[in-house]
Amino acid sequence: MKKISKFIKYWLPVILWCSLIFYLSSQPNLRTSWGIWDSILRKIAHALIFGMLAWLFWRGFMQKARLPIEEDGDNGWKVKLILAIIFSVLYAFSDEFHQSFISGRSGSIIDVVIDSVGVLVFGWRTIKVKAQNAKLKTKA
Repeated sequence: MKKISKFIKYWLPVILWCSLIFYLSSQPNLRTSWGIWDSILRKIAHALIFGMLAWLFWRGFMQKARLPIEEDGDNGWKVKLILAIIFSVLYAFSDEFHQSFISGRSGSIIDVVIDSVGVLVFGWRTIKVKAQNAKLKTKA
């Protein structure tokens, strides 16, 4: 029972978020009549959606006690962060590939780059927060 509740708590959100991305990518047209603001807001949404996906992957990886490639004593957060970044960027590629099959949509490497920027901003922010927490621990 404990494994099922851990899966539901940590990995079901990843699956649901990926499903939401897949659903949105399946829509033939998500454009509005807002002109240039439509493009700007959609690109910001790309970055935010994939930044959130990276966080969900990282959260899922962090709940696992240890991975075989972790360094001793650091809880493996760096390795898990790298895995979250890799999986998120791979999903961005697969999302754009999927869009290339949808009528009215096209796959775009620019969108993969924008998605990856969102993922990398999440990674950078995580590193900054971890560094701040480490400084606070050494002062205490």
